[in-house]
Amino acid sequence: MSPSRKPTDPLYTKEMLYQIEASLATGDDRTVDLMNVGGEIVQEELEECDTTPRDMEGWGLVSDQYIVGFLNEQYGGFRETEDFVSIWAPTNLYFEPNKTEQETQELFTTVLKEYEASEEAAALTDLIKSQLKDTAVNKVMGFGLGSPGFTQPALFEIWLKVKDKSNFALSNFVDYAAALVVARAVAEMNGSDVVPPVLVQDPAYTPVCKQVLTASGFEIIECFAGKGFTLVDENTIVLSHNPDFPFRGIIADLARPAAICMRHQHGPDESNDTADPDNPRSKKMLEMYREVTLPFEEQRAFYHNVWYIREPKKE
Repeated sequence: MSPSRKPTDPLYTKEMLYQIEASLATGDDRTVDLMNVGGEIVQEELEECDTTPRDMEGWGLVSDQYIVGFLNEQYGGFRETEDFVSIWAPTNLYFEPNKTEQETQELFTTVLKEYEASEEAAALTDLIKSQLKDTAVNKVMGFGLGSPGFTQPALFEIWLKVKDKSNFALSNFVDYAAALVVARAVAEMNGSDVVPPVLVQDPAYTPVCKQVLTASGFEIIECFAGKGFTLVDENTIVLSHNPDFPFRGIIADLARPAAICMRHQHGPDESNDTADPDNPRSKKMLEMYREVTLPFEEQRAFYHNVWYIREPKKE
């Protein structure tokens, strides 16, 4: 029988992510090599993946793609033994873009200009400069911020009709704008003209997304949605918004970043029924952080999120 594990023991490791990313990169559509929580390699069969674009009524063209999936205590049936496989390779629907590169770029440029001039952007800049003034930051990373090139059809139909598209900016456009504001605030904090890189990872990115984001100053992490997490370290600001994966558990297991922008930790009377649940590992991690909020009842960027700032190390 495998050794038992404690609730605070990591479910995810960088080695697991290196392993699955390398295995999926071989292009073998039959099996994938996974690493269990005990560090042993396990070979599993892959489910069928139809990469041929097909019409999905009401959604446009879709196809299947393999991504890195994360199991956790709540949704994965937590196992207390070291043969538990917490990272796997499911198929995921990939949506073709339904906005052109020009439409997407024009909208993002408009949203960015408007957000940069807002009181919220000024407050966000002040938060970064005041809360991280004694912390070395060398990059900003965003995970699962969404696809600028694809909009849910019902919202897209409205978007096509409105004249002032800056007032109908979908949340992910504003989130990306805020990510650039954060990076520029770090440069100001450092008294430098060099803006740290903003790296983003999302398996939903279309060619339109990649072209527009790259042209706007972002660096795309090309992977199956696992590699980016291995790059997070103590000098990183990490951003996420309504993730459909256990973001806080992944970060808690892999790093202690300088700052984390994410949903607040649930209180005892709040539901934890979410794809990104609080867990013993994330709660232990946040003991090292202080919670900071922007002075607005309603935020445009990263709404419902708070900031967690890592406390200085004790001498």
